[in-house]
Amino acid sequence: MDSLTNLGVAEKITGQKWDWDSDKYKSYYKAADTMYNFAPKLDGDIVTSQNNLAATEKVLEHPYELLVQLNSQSDPICASAGCDQYKHPDSKVATWPMDYPVPHFGMDRGIQDSLVNLGVAEKITGFHWDWDSDKYKGYYKAADTMYNFAPKLDGDIVDSQANLAATETALSH
Repeated sequence: MDSLTNLGVAEKITGQKWDWDSDKYKSYYKAADTMYNFAPKLDGDIVTSQNNLAATEKVLEHPYELLVQLNSQSDPICASAGCDQYKHPDSKVATWPMDYPVPHFGMDRGIQDSLVNLGVAEKITGFHWDWDSDKYKGYYKAADTMYNFAPKLDGDIVDSQANLAATETALSH
């Protein structure tokens, strides 16, 4: 709404009405002449995720089903819509699933590569990296640093928390 209001103000100030006809301005707007690639090569992480999903579906003999909630008025866990599939059963009565298969795809490739790279670096430098932080106190500044684990909150967070509290009070919920 603000953008449309601002557009109207700008048109009034300049005395020009913005014409959206791309054919009229084809040579001026280069984006109109650009052929976009709507099927780019997938990122390696996406390819890996797709392969892992396929392997998991095969091991579990069950296809992945993406559940999308279309009713934006309902809360994400569906309780306000009347469904109860996400509610915790009574622990005195319920039996929890046990001994189900968990796929194992081996060590993460990033960790694996880092360990290989560490070995190569140690070989090149002739230095074995020792992780004992007490031995290197004063050398590694991070070991001597006292971190603030309770920093002052950003103003936007403080405002959000105040707005949430006011809304909860107003709605008695």
